[in-house]
Amino acid sequence: MDNPKLPDSPRAALEAFIHEIGSSYYVWYDRSVDRLREMTLGLHWAALLTGVFASLLTAFFTQKGVEMPPLLRPVVIILPTVGSLLTGILVQGKLVERYRLRVEGQLAIQSLNNEAREVFASLKSDAEISEYHRSLRQRVDQIEEKQSEGFFDLLRSGK
Repeated sequence: MDNPKLPDSPRAALEAFIHEIGSSYYVWYDRSVDRLREMTLGLHWAALLTGVFASLLTAFFTQKGVEMPPLLRPVVIILPTVGSLLTGILVQGKLVERYRLRVEGQLAIQSLNNEAREVFASLKSDAEISEYHRSLRQRVDQIEEKQSEGFFDLLRSGK
């Protein structure tokens, strides 16, 4: 594994860390938010449409007074079951709550990245730069800890 050269000044180190916040932390949250949004919406729509389709099939044959073809009977039974299963995955997997948690993390990281870019140019001395870098690192760690605690709280909670 090729290790990149470490920054040799406080300004270069802070600049590298700000870049890491935007290119690593934010990208991870962005992908996680996208994945959870797609999963949540996909499962919501699939669960909804299976129920609607089963209801429409049943209503159509009941309304027309025509006997339902034997091949469709299992479909009308299976569709609501599939819808219930999908809804159970959404609820038990706490996908909406996980999505909300990751959006909060994404917003926090984006806000921190924006602030760091604004402050970066105003810092003059190596002592100021080092102090801000330390503070920024601690705040990123706090966001990560809050995300981790929130995720594991979701797993433990029966809500």
